[in-house]
Amino acid sequence: MSRDDAASIEVFQDLTLFLGDCSPNEVRDAMADQAKAPWRHAPERELPNSQQSSPDFFAFEFDAQDGGPRIGLVLWKEPDQLRVTNVVPLEAGQLTISQYNHALQEFNTKIVSPVASRLGLQVVLTKDSETLTDWMSPETADLLRRFSSLANRSTGSSHPSDRARWMAFLIASHHENSLVTDRLKRWLIEVEKWHPEIAVELVIEYEFGLELLRNFDQHQG
Repeated sequence: MSRDDAASIEVFQDLTLFLGDCSPNEVRDAMADQAKAPWRHAPERELPNSQQSSPDFFAFEFDAQDGGPRIGLVLWKEPDQLRVTNVVPLEAGQLTISQYNHALQEFNTKIVSPVASRLGLQVVLTKDSETLTDWMSPETADLLRRFSSLANRSTGSSHPSDRARWMAFLIASHHENSLVTDRLKRWLIEVEKWHPEIAVELVIEYEFGLELLRNFDQHQG
């Protein structure tokens, strides 16, 4: 496996618990019973709106024992599942991706998975890192890698040869409609070590190019 094939960036994880034949309140009660320090159920944060007798979400809190931030976690009720939609510090500040994922993994290990096992439910926890081929086909990923490895890092896509390789990637990405700009910027900076200013310029070009191609397709149609 090459360095590019193995390279990945850290991403926020998602956690979903499918309810099966159980009711949301039944699962909530089971999770509340399962929660032991440093976790606790936080019913005082579950305020229903005026039309409902029960809240739209369930709240838990995590009080880190290692000096880390106190964290609040929310599971939103959907027709057939509970999904973690918010993991935030309870005091001022912002969680890093690592802190966010650590809290989510701990919640899954200590509370969600034991309850799911006991009730026969399915849990899905997404990956904590992704590679280029999580966002695009191997062929399009190769076009981006080729541009990045051969381009003049001080001029971005300005040189004609670099521009041709950049356009080939952009057109392929347009056909797949899969790569969001935040992922592209982070990959260029964190994995390929582009200077942030040049990476931002490339992302702006990427956004403009995709918008132009989408509009062209619409007018052709």
